[in-house]
Amino acid sequence: MRYLACATAGLLLLTLAATARGEGVDFARRCPSAQAWIDARHASHPHGSPEAIARRDAARQFSLPAVRTQLLARAETDQKARDAVLAVPQARRAALMKQVVAVDRDNLAWLKQEIASHGFPTVAQVGEQGLASAFLLVQHADQDPAFQRASLAALSTPARRQGISGQEFALLTDRVLVNEGKPQRYGTQMHSDPAHPGRFVMGALEDPAQLDARRAAVGMMPEADYQCVVRAMYHLPDPKPDGASPRHG
Repeated sequence: MRYLACATAGLLLLTLAATARGEGVDFARRCPSAQAWIDARHASHPHGSPEAIARRDAARQFSLPAVRTQLLARAETDQKARDAVLAVPQARRAALMKQVVAVDRDNLAWLKQEIASHGFPTVAQVGEQGLASAFLLVQHADQDPAFQRASLAALSTPARRQGISGQEFALLTDRVLVNEGKPQRYGTQMHSDPAHPGRFVMGALEDPAQLDARRAAVGMMPEADYQCVVRAMYHLPDPKPDGASPRHG
């Protein structure tokens, strides 16, 4: 698996919320400051919770309801394929990643066709959930970096950013930059280290001293908390006190 940060920020928040209810990885125990951050954000931004978004979408009439249905279903398939990878030990993940690649390839072909017909989905067309699903599919369209770059450029104007969170935009920005061999801006993309199985590394960063300030500006948790969450999601060990990551697997 090349990139560890495979979920959108919104889906990561949902994962953390589910964990607080006792599901999945125990982030509250392993990453207490990350859990505290997410709890505080939910309290201060209740309109951004999955429940609030679902209520708003339930009150909407969509101009492209069939496209919305497809987006939600494809996003679910995307996440199930990745969840299956996370559910097995490191040594067994390579085979399952072939299914992830196949899912991404199918989703990419479908999404490109829909965008050619209707443009990038809007809230009016598919709702906030549908738009987030479309963004997830673009985020995982690594097989076509030019498509990712074109999607990012098309959504860069304030008018087209409606319904897209700063966190989601930051994730795609970093994905595009990394795929182009450039330093990332928000520290969201980490990849496995072939020389040290079980470790992950982050590539070059723009102005590292200002990383957490940039993350805060788009509503993202501090980088140290984010890395803790990623390690927990992928069942990776925490760094040793001296900063060196232990071997794993």
